[in-house]
Amino acid sequence: MRRAACLLSICCSLLIAGHFTLADAADLTGRKPNIVFVITDDQGYGDISAHGNPVLQTPNLDRLHAEGVRFTDFHVSPTCSPTRSSLMSGRHEFRNGVTHTILERERMSLGTVTLPQTLKAAGYATGIFGKWHLGDEAEYQPNRRGFDEVFIHGGGGIGQSYPGSCGDAPGNKYFDPAILHNGKFEKTKGYCTDVFFAEAMKWIEAQAKVTRAAGQGRTQPFFCYIATNAPHGPLDCPPDYEARYSSKVDSRDVAKFFGMVANIDDNLGKLLQKLADLGIERDTLVIFMNDNGGTAGTKVFNDGMHGQKGTPYRGGTRAASFWRWPGTLSPADCRRLAAHIDVYPTLAQLAGAPLSAAAQAQIEGRSLVPLLAEPQAEWPDRILFTHTGRWPKGSDANLAKYANCSIRNPRWNLVSPGKPGPRGNPNPAVVSKRTTPNWELYDLSADPGETKNLAAEHPEVIAELSKAYDKWWAEVVPATLENEKAAGPAINPFHEIYYRQFGKPTSAKGKSDEVVAQASAKEDAAGPPKAAAKPKPARPAVRRKPSPSLQPIVDDPKLPRVLLIGDSISMGYTLEVRDFLKGKANVHRIPTNGGPTINGLMHLKTWLGDGKWDVIHFNWGLHDLKYMPDGHLQVAPEAYEKNLRELVAQMKEVAPGAKLIWCSTTPYPEGLTDPKRVVSDVTKYNALAKKVMDEAGVEINDLYGFVLPRMAELQIPVNVHFHELGSAVMATKVGAEIEKRLPKK
Repeated sequence: MRRAACLLSICCSLLIAGHFTLADAADLTGRKPNIVFVITDDQGYGDISAHGNPVLQTPNLDRLHAEGVRFTDFHVSPTCSPTRSSLMSGRHEFRNGVTHTILERERMSLGTVTLPQTLKAAGYATGIFGKWHLGDEAEYQPNRRGFDEVFIHGGGGIGQSYPGSCGDAPGNKYFDPAILHNGKFEKTKGYCTDVFFAEAMKWIEAQAKVTRAAGQGRTQPFFCYIATNAPHGPLDCPPDYEARYSSKVDSRDVAKFFGMVANIDDNLGKLLQKLADLGIERDTLVIFMNDNGGTAGTKVFNDGMHGQKGTPYRGGTRAASFWRWPGTLSPADCRRLAAHIDVYPTLAQLAGAPLSAAAQAQIEGRSLVPLLAEPQAEWPDRILFTHTGRWPKGSDANLAKYANCSIRNPRWNLVSPGKPGPRGNPNPAVVSKRTTPNWELYDLSADPGETKNLAAEHPEVIAELSKAYDKWWAEVVPATLENEKAAGPAINPFHEIYYRQFGKPTSAKGKSDEVVAQASAKEDAAGPPKAAAKPKPARPAVRRKPSPSLQPIVDDPKLPRVLLIGDSISMGYTLEVRDFLKGKANVHRIPTNGGPTINGLMHLKTWLGDGKWDVIHFNWGLHDLKYMPDGHLQVAPEAYEKNLRELVAQMKEVAPGAKLIWCSTTPYPEGLTDPKRVVSDVTKYNALAKKVMDEAGVEINDLYGFVLPRMAELQIPVNVHFHELGSAVMATKVGAEIEKRLPKK
């Protein structure tokens, strides 16, 4: 098994401490437990009541915590595909070609020997239920990577689709999703998490029956991988789960997020009961972990950590890791530095699975079996590397070497954030060009919250860790290039399977989905816009066609009426929202860019017309907070607050029957100069808007919070605007928020 010295600093032998003996670990080796591995999507370390969350209640996760070995310093990658790639391979995601979550850069190298392949070779039955997100083309799908039973959605989330291969079934939603089951779609009934757990438990029961039927005791163990797409956005859960938290938190999105986690927790309880009812509880190792740092829940609790999903700080990589095996593992905390790359060799050792030469050469992680046997055992120091990836597709990865990266050992975390700037505000969602580091150094033994930068005081630590990083980067970069210039198919593979099974519609834009996909892929392959050429001599003026999003539509009288009010950001997602709500609502928008609030005051009553609207989704802000050439804000904060109050009053007066939804202003990167915008202003203006909406009883769609952790993925670099993919993703959030509030007609 290869041990890259710079990555692991691992010696050949383990030191013995306390009552730990080699016999303890040897007793676990080759025991062949059933393995149930549960991983959630975008849940943070702090989103568990056993970790101190003051609002969220997770009694079944708390039970796993109380009844198993808890790794308290366990780390994953900052985003989802990278973490899943490391779990399946036992090595850093870059070595698998995984440097992003979309654009073919989420595809795990076909040369990778996967964990389920190794377990299957050792006699395990293998099943996956939920999220794969390591490639949607046929050769990358889990049925070709070691799983016997496959019950999955596509892409990175239910309903998400991107240019190229990464995407789910068209129009899919969290309720009644179409799920790919062993190559064929099934239109399920119920909430997605309930569906995944139910199918997994059905499969587990079938495996238990096969074992009992053999009549010779346990004959074939199983590996059941349950990967929920929850609580990843768009945030949605059964109403009774949201109701548990609606009065306990200020944000409806947080209430929904906590509701999604609570639903997962209830399903975990059902799973544990099923294992007990089948009489296999003591033969089964149940593992729980989350895939990256926290998201929506960090507003309430983040265990004092700095950073969240998408950042290289402790709050971006620390994850829960609970290992419960009744009668075999003694409950205890293990404070040794561990990581996702350790899962593969650990499970292989427990399963008695011999590693092929290719797997031995591939795996970088350590087996945790000695720590499962004795959580306080000595554990040689090691170095772990984090890099968020996500540099622009087709660009030189070396330009982003020091963008959003960290190097850590048991004591220190050396961080170079994505952009220079004040400590605590590095705009972590932006991966900029960075060929020189902007080092921050934190002593985690004394400062786990990473509040005091000790870079100036400890240059020797920086020298040691940065040297290790340079060596690692030089080794790993060639492997990262496998998918960097990969071209995706013209039509999404999950769409193709779905259309073959159910028939292919034509989009509301009058183009087939293949044509739309081809255009998207072509645009992506073209890369970022080139610098403007020298102007040519002026030609006679040609009247530009108005944006299709501004064109009026003809109402279906049987459907509710929706009005979108906003600027160019909403113009970008209007057509996609219409597609999302096709057959459910007439989606109109104002016939122009809404501009600042002062423009709204002049024209709102005209835009509202006869006031016969069922839902009005509205925003002002991006134009208000821009700086004019003379240096003043177009609309000062005090005037902005006053104007919003008047606009809300007008909507209530002219359209008294409408359900109002305020949409927060989307984030933008630092360094905008034409016109100038300051990053801190958007949070200030959104806070003022929230105050006004709360007082007026207007519900809020927090598009700012939805976009913030995904800016690098969705937004045009150094721009307030979003590319086509970004607008499509935002449309799913906007459409879902509107759909919930549509009247029954």
